[in-house]
Amino acid sequence: MHYLIIEDDAAIRNILKEVFDLLETDGKFTFFRDGNEAWSWLDRVATGEITELPEIAFVDIRMPGPQGYEIAERMRKMPPLSNIGIILMTAYELSAEEYQDIMQRSQADRYISKPLPGVKGLNQMVEEIMAMRHSIAKK
Repeated sequence: MHYLIIEDDAAIRNILKEVFDLLETDGKFTFFRDGNEAWSWLDRVATGEITELPEIAFVDIRMPGPQGYEIAERMRKMPPLSNIGIILMTAYELSAEEYQDIMQRSQADRYISKPLPGVKGLNQMVEEIMAMRHSIAKK
């Protein structure tokens, strides 16, 4: 599986990589440290310059540059990425109104608070999202 991890905290990036390395020895990773790097990558995807695309994305909500929900919203509108699994993450507590707005705008599949779930929880979440996304793609 190809994972996209957009996270400004290096420790969280490393934890996610370690978790999925444990579960899958041939996993591929694309990392971005902030929203600006991710936005530039999306520009390159939009022009067709990048064609090897991830299947699931872990996206921090709050980081320098475009925010995670803005990145997720753009991915959902891009045909090559419209069916990517998207998990938004944050260490901040969101009000019910903020949560509803972010999930509606981003069309993310899940939202998780940091600290992240354990290995089994992350793996189960990814499996559920991928099954749902495969089912949507078949329609």
